[in-house]
Amino acid sequence: MTFSTTRTRDADLIEKARDLLQLFTLAVPASQAITVLKGRHWDVMKLGYQKDGLCSEFGINKEKFHERMKLLCHRSLKEIGDLILCYICIVGDILVALGPVNSVKGIRIIVKDCIVRGIPPASRVKLVKDAKVRVQTMKRLEDLRL
Repeated sequence: MTFSTTRTRDADLIEKARDLLQLFTLAVPASQAITVLKGRHWDVMKLGYQKDGLCSEFGINKEKFHERMKLLCHRSLKEIGDLILCYICIVGDILVALGPVNSVKGIRIIVKDCIVRGIPPASRVKLVKDAKVRVQTMKRLEDLRL
């Protein structure tokens, strides 16, 4: 696969093009990957036994890994992604998250807790939903005071 641009010396644009090519190689849909050119943040997490993967780093055996991957069912990740406005894609043992910086960091924490400690993400979905409801309620109360 090749990626070409017109003559440019803009280092930022070249860096974004490199990032875009990397996302394409990870099978991220083009509609999501192109948002990186507009400044969207992204993160790649290796979950399995590859170099720097969570399982190899923390010594998790294959049985536990497969059990914990089932906890990360696509429904819970999709719910979390929808709540915090983040796109999440799992390809094999690699997770890609695209979105605001805080959302991407939050996804990293949730996935690490699930794979390393066995904490189901469903409990995090409930916490995020409750926090959103609290924030909306506080905003409504502030609007009433004015």
